Amino acid sequence: GIVYLKTSKANDKCKVDIYNTSGKLVYSKENVVNGEVIDLSMLNKGIYIVKINTDGEIKTEKVILK
Repeated sequence: GIVYLKTSKANDKCKVDIYNTSGKLVYSKENVVNGEVIDLSMLNKGIYIVKINTDGEIKTEKVILK
């Protein structure tokens, strides 16, 4: 699966952590920029929690890979 990262500010760089439903960290990347494409095709189908940390502001989203 492909994920497009969009932040509230155009020039933000952030850290992205992706966890499986057991809470295990399965992907992490720093200095991700707004609009960057993240390829998650190496992950199994299922539900994942995406944590985006931008200058201390943390946003959490659920992603379903089919």
